Amino acid sequence: MFTLGSVLLTLFGINEWKFARLPMFPFRLFKNPALAAMLIQNFLIGIVFYSLVYILPVAAALIVPIVMPQAIASALSGQYISRMGRYGEVIWTGYILWVIGTGLHIAFSRMFPLAAIIVILVVEGFGVGLVFQPTLVAAQAHSPKQDRAVVISARNFIRSLGGAAGLAIASATFSNTIVNQMPKGIPDQLAHRIREAVFEVPDLAGLTGGEKDLVLDLYARAAKSVFYLWFGAMAVCLGLMVFIKDRGLRRNEEAGQKESGASSVVDSGESRNAVKVEGATEAAGKAEKS
Repeated sequence: MFTLGSVLLTLFGINEWKFARLPMFPFRLFKNPALAAMLIQNFLIGIVFYSLVYILPVAAALIVPIVMPQAIASALSGQYISRMGRYGEVIWTGYILWVIGTGLHIAFSRMFPLAAIIVILVVEGFGVGLVFQPTLVAAQAHSPKQDRAVVISARNFIRSLGGAAGLAIASATFSNTIVNQMPKGIPDQLAHRIREAVFEVPDLAGLTGGEKDLVLDLYARAAKSVFYLWFGAMAVCLGLMVFIKDRGLRRNEEAGQKESGASSVVDSGESRNAVKVEGATEAAGKAEKS
């Protein structure tokens, strides 16, 4: 399925790039370096975020340390951007926090304290909140007015595409680690069951303490291999920030158009006033002659 999906995705891209008269995903957006960087970032965000929400929590309650800070940071970032007219430092801070969070995932182990996991997820949640919506504002600010609706839909599409790809890649990474690093100390029958159903919770009943540790350590290593994937993806996102310059919330040409429009209104008002003054002067001259 992974291979088939990759082939179909490639065919879709070729069709959109070469043959579609009205493409759903116009590749001309990639001619703008800042927009290209943000679209790549959103693909990587989809890979990390959706697989993180799917794989990381052992209980639904562990979603809360991510979602609550995300909501708070998203609201605060919106207030900052609307008041200051800037988004660059918000996105930089978000990616830095997200990279720190995914990097600290690598330290997770079977004995890692739950309180420390929650703190790390809170840091990561703030990073997510400072990235999700501000990157949309940045994408709109870097795109012409006629392309903004297309940019929004392209950004959402490519992030969802990244989510689908991320789940597949993370699942493949996890299962391959399980299969390829199976310890020899695990009983053959249990090892066979694990290989056949990697994502099922293995039945550890009847195993010795050492055998249980081998199985649990195997799953911990498999999870850590996915954590390395997340960290690498977010590090690339942070590196792509060098292509994104904060130019405010309005493009220069739009600001120029607004100023020229205002000046034309002023000029037309002045010309009308001049006509009125000339008319009044002529009327006064006629009155004096009479």
